[in-house]
Amino acid sequence: MMINALNEISYVKDVFEICGQWEIMVGKKKIKFRLKKDVDQKYVFETDHIYYLNREQFAQERMKFNRFDTEEEAMEQIMHYFENELASATQGFWIKNRLY
Repeated sequence: MMINALNEISYVKDVFEICGQWEIMVGKKKIKFRLKKDVDQKYVFETDHIYYLNREQFAQERMKFNRFDTEEEAMEQIMHYFENELASATQGFWIKNRLY
């Protein structure tokens, strides 16, 4: 697999295969997100915006979205994330994710 070959290069730190990219409307905000697979065949996702309620929740929420065994688990988790943020939309706001 190409991902393993790239991972063997000494100066390459991390390698991900992009499995898909989507844009959805969450409330009135257009959010882009992508699903990636790492060298251990675990799925991770990232969003172009991050919902910010307060510093404590922000840190906890980001830690939850690590690695999933299946694409379905990852997609279920990101949809759950968007549902939760819509429920508390009057208390926080979306910020641009500079790392996307």
